[in-house]
Amino acid sequence: MSATTYPNWIGSGTLPIFKYGTTTGSGASGSVVVTLLVPYTSASSYVAFVTMEDADPAEMPVVRNSASQIQIYWAQAGAGSHTLAWQTIGT
Repeated sequence: MSATTYPNWIGSGTLPIFKYGTTTGSGASGSVVVTLLVPYTSASSYVAFVTMEDADPAEMPVVRNSASQIQIYWAQAGAGSHTLAWQTIGT
């Protein structure tokens, strides 16, 4: 998958690429690495978002490790397994 150029697009001529999915983690704190199937052009060419889909969600930062990998961290979560929903957007 690659960015597509649209001459009538308002703003930049390149549309951003969205990627999303879910992964799981467990425990009150921890981290998990997500590998994107198709990389972005660079680690700085996209942004990443994450949320915990629990009744009592945790504090959660996400870090771009590379053009094809993000790392999700959580702290102060409840015990057990957690569903982590992530999204990226960029070029």
